[in-house]
Amino acid sequence: MNVAEIVIVVVGDALSRGLKVLGVLSNDSWRGGQTDWTANNAEECIAGLRGMAEHLMKDIEVHVMAVDGSDVLTWFDLHTGTTDPIPTVNWSHVEDGLITRIRVTFDPRPLMPS
Repeated sequence: MNVAEIVIVVVGDALSRGLKVLGVLSNDSWRGGQTDWTANNAEECIAGLRGMAEHLMKDIEVHVMAVDGSDVLTWFDLHTGTTDPIPTVNWSHVEDGLITRIRVTFDPRPLMPS
């Protein structure tokens, strides 16, 4: 297990337990994305993750993690309690032991009002 994978595993475990993870997120390297929600710093990232965990996510079922140097992909099913599990991929980048970017991709249609 390399440093990037260890950071991602520890963060995932901490978030699932409701623990603070601010210390492993870099404040200097957040990059804007092409989504409706973008974090500009570590605090915004934690607020977004916490909001998702409190209002949407009931559980995640990790299927595989793939590591390529400082990049970690995690393929999982997102369980919401109101939809079928949603296949999701999380791409995290780690520099100097800190997460500098998180990108998540999933099909949002099951979450949209009918």
